[in-house]
Amino acid sequence: MKRKLTSRFIRYAKINTRSKHDETGCPSTTVQFDLAHMLVDELKSLGITELSVDEHCYVVGKMASNLPEDHIAYGKTPVIGFLAHLDTAPDMSGENVRPQVIEKYDGKDIVIGFDESKKEKIIIKLDENPELGKCVGHTVITTDGTTLLGADDKAGITAIVTALEHIKNEQDFLHGDIYFCFNPDEEIGRGTACFPLEKFPVDFAYTIDGGSAGELNKETFNADSAKITVYGRDIHPGTAKDIMINANRVASYIIEQLPRDLSPEKTSGHEGFIHPTEMNASTGEACLKMILRDFEEKGLQANKVILEEIVSRAKKEFPGCSIDLEIQHSYRNMLLKLDQNPQVLKRLEDAVKKAQVDYQWLPIRGGTDGAELTRRGIPTPNIFTGGQNFHGKTEWLSIDVLMKTTEIIKHLVRV
Repeated sequence: MKRKLTSRFIRYAKINTRSKHDETGCPSTTVQFDLAHMLVDELKSLGITELSVDEHCYVVGKMASNLPEDHIAYGKTPVIGFLAHLDTAPDMSGENVRPQVIEKYDGKDIVIGFDESKKEKIIIKLDENPELGKCVGHTVITTDGTTLLGADDKAGITAIVTALEHIKNEQDFLHGDIYFCFNPDEEIGRGTACFPLEKFPVDFAYTIDGGSAGELNKETFNADSAKITVYGRDIHPGTAKDIMINANRVASYIIEQLPRDLSPEKTSGHEGFIHPTEMNASTGEACLKMILRDFEEKGLQANKVILEEIVSRAKKEFPGCSIDLEIQHSYRNMLLKLDQNPQVLKRLEDAVKKAQVDYQWLPIRGGTDGAELTRRGIPTPNIFTGGQNFHGKTEWLSIDVLMKTTEIIKHLVRV
């Protein structure tokens, strides 16, 4: 299994599937079809024929039940689904990814490349990566320091495909109907925008899109996005006295007014934040984009009030400027609905125990497609993959942990 997982993941990682913000199409980038079509061909070669990729780049398939006609003796068998996303984050290049394989990791810092611009080595430091210290003896895959790796979420795809292959080939492996979906655009918050629910008739599902070994997730942030547009007044600086309103200064003032204790770099666990992610500005107009996060709905509403108050202060500080604040819904915490479906969580706990993995239920300080699917009626908690440092050039993946993920998938569906 380790050999299969390693070679399969490397093949997937080398395909550029980077999604893109501010694109209205679904998918946001056509390159995601490259991996989608590869997966369809590969799964068909493994003997899984009930699958397709639609015009929105959703790969949906089914492995039909192999239970005997008298299967009623086994009790009611649930229909289970698995999901992982095709795209990689827009934050960093996903083109010309060159994975580096370290066999039997020795527990030391890993030098993965050299930064010519800074004239320094690119290092995955053990003191910044506590999970790496738990992977001594593992097969570890890193980047070469020039791109992200794409373990988020090609590791999840790898685990699902490999599990399906094993289930298909193992004699006497009894299972009910198994559905799977590989979807686009999760990284830009639109992974379920065009989700074909009619092709995914499951009782419940699991996203394979997590991090550390044993980390299980049943709660996510409540999430919104904010867009602040500042309209200043541009004029030649030589004659600007008492006339110019510099949108750059107004936007900078707004950012400076954000509470620093409500930033990602100052929060952890169940603490929320307001995070400015992008700024495009000139003297005449500036646009700020932010994400708002909190595990409680009331905390998210409080973040909105903070922004409204800052905008109000900015208007008073810079008379004559116009400022628009637009808040958009992103996703909501899935905890309540998952707690209402304890059998889904219990089944996962039992599968993890069978794989001999110590587990923890931890909050996701991010989002998964499972949050939106849970809202739509498909309870969908999340399972670890063994990847770390997602979206950056020091991203890494433990194949040994991914083996455990693959085993858990098999235990989840075995009758």
